[in-house]
Amino acid sequence: SERLFIEPSACAAFRGPEALHLMHRFLSSAGLTEQRLDNGCHIVWATGGKLVPEQERARDLKGSAS
Repeated sequence: SERLFIEPSACAAFRGPEALHLMHRFLSSAGLTEQRLDNGCHIVWATGGKLVPEQERARDLKGSAS
């Protein structure tokens, strides 16, 4: 929506919070209850991909517009 290009491999980090939610049983067994996670912070280093070839960048942006 912002028309910003984010390197495709960097986008994988956006799934982190969802993955934590799905791993509830593992987190509980490790003592990481939801109370502790309420104070958590998920940081995403979304690189711009300056080294991504222009053709690939244009293809990726075209695909995200649909």
